[in-house]
Amino acid sequence: MNSTKSTVLVVDDEKDIRDICQGIIMRSFDCSVLAKESIESARHAIESEHIDLAILDIHLQDGIGFELIPLLRAQHPDVKIIMISAYNHCSEMEKAKELNVSQFLGKPFTAKELKSILHNWL
Repeated sequence: MNSTKSTVLVVDDEKDIRDICQGIIMRSFDCSVLAKESIESARHAIESEHIDLAILDIHLQDGIGFELIPLLRAQHPDVKIIMISAYNHCSEMEKAKELNVSQFLGKPFTAKELKSILHNWL
């Protein structure tokens, strides 16, 4: 059995969302969490850390969360990806499907919803 903790990357430009996700993950799962506020800071984490699961906001101040998916897949082929967005437009959900995203979660979401989704992927 692998004793290494899974690592979850949380990318959202809203500090409250990063903190909520990090708190839920750390309280409910035996995982490490990397919380990042931008595409740029997430890129550094993706290139330097092992990532098992990524929670990506779609709309960030310095870009679109979808931009990180090719890099995530190149560096971590087995990574699971959860996209989150306050804008639950069909076009975003279609884009997520095209990019083989594991799950799409609309904001606002409850702790129970996030935990349920994470149980499927961690």
